[in-house]
Amino acid sequence: MKQTKGKRILSGFLDFVFVAFLMVIISSAATVPIANKIGLNDAGLRINFMTNDCGLYELSDQGTYYLISNEALYPEALYRYYVGFPPKEELGSETYSGVTRYSSGTLSPRLGEEENNTAELYYQKILHKGGEDCLFDFSVPINELTPWKVSYSTENKKAVSDLYKEEFAKAHQSFLQNEELIAVSNKALSYYFIALLIGFYVSAFILISIVPLFIKNGRTLGMLITQSHLANIYGYKVSKPQVFLRQFSAFLLYYLLFFLPVHVVSMVMIFVNKNRRSLVDLIAATDVYDNDFLIYKDADEQYEYNVKLAKILAAQNKRRREIDGAKKQKYDEEVGKNKKGS
Repeated sequence: MKQTKGKRILSGFLDFVFVAFLMVIISSAATVPIANKIGLNDAGLRINFMTNDCGLYELSDQGTYYLISNEALYPEALYRYYVGFPPKEELGSETYSGVTRYSSGTLSPRLGEEENNTAELYYQKILHKGGEDCLFDFSVPINELTPWKVSYSTENKKAVSDLYKEEFAKAHQSFLQNEELIAVSNKALSYYFIALLIGFYVSAFILISIVPLFIKNGRTLGMLITQSHLANIYGYKVSKPQVFLRQFSAFLLYYLLFFLPVHVVSMVMIFVNKNRRSLVDLIAATDVYDNDFLIYKDADEQYEYNVKLAKILAAQNKRRREIDGAKKQKYDEEVGKNKKGS
């Protein structure tokens, strides 16, 4: 009896799950570490450096960066992004203990024709110094240790807060559009994707093409779970070359060409084909049967089995007739005795 359509689909899905699981192991143990050595690690470090250097992110206790969400930190973050802020040795001040972060200001877009943004440019372009819409009081001296703290009147507090939120959003968007960041991010993604893809293909080749060669009737792990058996179109056992042809075809069509809808076409064929044969079954001339199906090596083995079965059945029938004859004879004898007694 051929395997049901539902179990055929379930078998393929389970095989994919096993491949994905092995891919995680292989990628973690081999392909990703190799990618790290040839460029992924360097790209990741560069992304981390740029994220740290832009001034718009903070480092969590877990060692990951997250975008600053505390609005009270927006003025400092904006200043660090556009102008930068030097380390302690460059600042040359004993009161530097309150400053914890460093930024270069080189990752932000230029605010003027100068090669580097200056504090004055920042005040003019971002805080609108000298403009009619300026919300700040630049007549109050600015501390060189905290140059982002610019005085403003209480009545402008809401407008100042809105300005910083708007400018912070613009700054973050401009950082994400930084050409170097985009290039390095694409490079890192490419290395990581290739590492995972190689792990996926290696896992698929092992589980789909190699493992069935060592399992009875050429079964995959998914077929073992769904109690499915592989046989040729005549119902006989498949040879090793035939198993490899079928499973290597499955590897090529379903996994190597995973991003093409070949597996969907094959699944549809199982439902529309009266013989429930998939694309790889047609290629390798195979069929899938359930666990109760008896698979012979070839026609000779089937003939020998049928002869033995016929002899066994004949012997059983002969024995049954002998038992029935003995019972009948005993019954007739008892009936005869009863008649004489009466």
